[in-house]
Amino acid sequence: MKLASARVVRDGGGPGHASAVAAPDNVRRLAARKLPRGITWRLLFGGELGASGWFCVLFGHVFALFLIPGEPLPERRFMLLGMSAYGLVYILLQLRSGRRTLRLLRRGVPSWGRIVAQVKAPVVGRSGPPIVSTLEYPIENGTSRWIQIRTARGEFADGESCWVLYDAAEPRHATVLHRAPGAPTLVRDEDQIVLQRRLYGWTALILPLATVVTAAMAAGWLR
Repeated sequence: MKLASARVVRDGGGPGHASAVAAPDNVRRLAARKLPRGITWRLLFGGELGASGWFCVLFGHVFALFLIPGEPLPERRFMLLGMSAYGLVYILLQLRSGRRTLRLLRRGVPSWGRIVAQVKAPVVGRSGPPIVSTLEYPIENGTSRWIQIRTARGEFADGESCWVLYDAAEPRHATVLHRAPGAPTLVRDEDQIVLQRRLYGWTALILPLATVVTAAMAAGWLR
C-alpha cells in the first residue's frame, strides 16, 4: 500500500462495527519497541509546536538584548517575559504531544486501518482547502475506532490503508505511524520499526540550545 505523508493528527473515538476493516491478522500485539534516539529528540523538542515555541522564546531574548538596547530595563524585561511565556505554552504542548506519540511508538498496538471518509475543512490553507480524512481501525475486541487526520489535497486517497498505533488501555488515543519523524513503518510479521527517511535528530536541539545560551547571556545583562 502507498504510504502518503501528512501533517496533523487529532485523537478521536467512537466504537463501531469493524466488519469493513477487521481481519484476523489486522491487529497484533507486539512487545515494547526500541526507538532511534533521534525520534525522541524530534518529538520532544522539535515539531511544528516545539519549533514555534523555542523560536518565540529565543526571539524574545534577542529582541530584549540587541534590538531595543535603548529602551528602559523594565520594558525590556516585560518583552522578554511576555515572549517567553507565549513560547512556553507551545513548548509544553509539544512535550505533551511528543510523550504521547513516544508511548504509542514504543507500546502501541498496530492496526491496519483505512480511510473511510474525506471532507473539505472550513479553513483554507496555502495549498488550497485542506481535507479532513476519517481513518477507521479495528481493535482487539472486534470493534473499531476512528481518528480524523488533517491533510492537504491528494495526500490520502479514499480507501487507502496504513498502519495505526493505538493505546490498548485507551483505544481512542492513536496516531498514524508514518507521520512520526523519519516516516517509520512496521515490517509485516516482524517486531521492528523501519525509518523510510534519514533522520537527523540533532537538528531538533539547535533552537533549544541557542535559547539556553541566549538566556544565560540575558541573565547577566538584564539584572
